[in-house]
Amino acid sequence: MQKNAFTETRLARLLLALVMVWIIMMATFAIMRHQRFNSTAYDLAIYSQVIDNTANGRFFASTIEFDHSYLGDHVQPILLLLVPLYYLWANPQMLITIHTIVLGISALPLYALAKHKLGDPRLAFLFALIYLLYPTVGFINRFDFHPIVFAIPFLLLTFLALEKEQMGWATAWAFLATISNDEIGLTICMVGIYAAIVKKRWRWGISVGLLALCWALLTQLVIIPAFRPEAPVGDTLLRYTWLGPTTTDQLRTLLTQPGMVLQRLITDPLRQQFLLRLLLPVGYLALLSPLSLLIGLPALAYNLLSDIPSQHSIYFHYVAPVLPIALIAAMEGAKRVETWLNGRISTTWPRLL
Repeated sequence: MQKNAFTETRLARLLLALVMVWIIMMATFAIMRHQRFNSTAYDLAIYSQVIDNTANGRFFASTIEFDHSYLGDHVQPILLLLVPLYYLWANPQMLITIHTIVLGISALPLYALAKHKLGDPRLAFLFALIYLLYPTVGFINRFDFHPIVFAIPFLLLTFLALEKEQMGWATAWAFLATISNDEIGLTICMVGIYAAIVKKRWRWGISVGLLALCWALLTQLVIIPAFRPEAPVGDTLLRYTWLGPTTTDQLRTLLTQPGMVLQRLITDPLRQQFLLRLLLPVGYLALLSPLSLLIGLPALAYNLLSDIPSQHSIYFHYVAPVLPIALIAAMEGAKRVETWLNGRISTTWPRLL
């Protein structure tokens, strides 16, 4: 017992050291990239301007893409938490550093969740290490700053709180995940369904799921159009015009022509490569837990359905909300493999004797 506790303590300390080294290395790389003029106006300059303007009393003002409120592009209240930091250092490098820190420390709740699910700190450490070495995480870190990365730790913390039946914390983490980006409400809605069906937390799951879904719809159909008078919808919905010119037409196509839509998705080499590369680092273990993967279905769907190639690519931030779901599904897959192996050993070993 003492030996196991000692091993767990050593692994936790080692992971903390690795996370610190990862953050220093990746932040240095990202900042040097920026200093060598390889960062972009889309989206680092946009976010830097929006946060700086808000810090100086011009609430979400933006002029880089359009001369209107940034709320006409995205609704990301999480940015308000970064405004005080711009009083200390109003510099894009602040955002780059925060971006890397958020990505790096996500390994810690992942470790805690894996340890709780698998019951083995060594396997939990392995999952955290896989996350830090995940190509997608490195590519997301490289590409400037995007607040959607906040969804990664907050989603993991939501699941950890659900596992420990800490519903107050689960609500808080789910809320923070939801406000990190417009569409994260769809993922939290699925988390609510999961909590209701699997964890038997019906009241929490239904209430949180419905609120998150309403928020996602409110941002896309009400808030963004209200701050974008020159266009009826935001950029996000314009990425699906191949399904129809309006939101109603797009939904109609999805419901009445699912075969055509599915054929387009499964026959596209870029989309095929995206799925293969996304699940490869976890050895496709996630496929052994399709129920867990369903939680990421909305995020996966709106990325795969988009006409923008970067949305079905491991090189960009769009995949951020799918990543923790893939890792959680891989944990469940690993647990199933372990159970199967233990069963095989228990039945085969006596025969050999």
